Amino acid sequence: MKRMKKLAGLMILTALFAALLLPMDAQAATAKRSALKAYDKLLQNKSYAIEGQKYNLRNSVFSVAYIDNDSVPELLVRIDWRSGNNKLSRLALFTYKGKKAKLLYTRPLGLLGDYGNKYGYYKKKGVFFTEFAHGMYESRSLYKISKGKTALKLYKEDETLSSGKSKITYEDAAGKKITKAKFNQTLKKMVSAKKATWMELRANTAANRARYVK
Repeated sequence: MKRMKKLAGLMILTALFAALLLPMDAQAATAKRSALKAYDKLLQNKSYAIEGQKYNLRNSVFSVAYIDNDSVPELLVRIDWRSGNNKLSRLALFTYKGKKAKLLYTRPLGLLGDYGNKYGYYKKKGVFFTEFAHGMYESRSLYKISKGKTALKLYKEDETLSSGKSKITYEDAAGKKITKAKFNQTLKKMVSAKKATWMELRANTAANRARYVK
């Protein structure tokens, strides 16, 4: 009899726990759908203002990624355009907050094609990075998203000297040179054992938006 009462109690607790989880899951799903709908609309904007300049976001490539620790993904966009014979670009990272897409981070990339640009993140750790390569020079900048703001936390630079040797320098958030061990220690504190994930940028077409912005 006692065993049956115990089992009945456990079943009631399980049902209550499931009932509590359902509204949370529903809210998360709704927030995700709202975010993706906002991103889809954003990617079709022909005159979006960033730092006082208007950009046609249709001329872009994008990637959707779960960077910070919630069920709502972020949107990375690289906007491309021509100025004379030069092909220029700008990087922009968006999140969803206050029922709209919010710009978290942006930077001009200069002449597209001069650099081997790659982007990655540590899933749900709030950390993403940009990697640039040009000739004998490579760099990686790691950023942390916290409370809706983005800050540079670590920087790594790898230069191949004329002798063929590699010169690697590491810097902290203040731009102060640090050791490789300190760099790795700081990174581990931010991402634990999570492995980096590379972003795959896709052309901003209706077909790709329908397939990947979901």
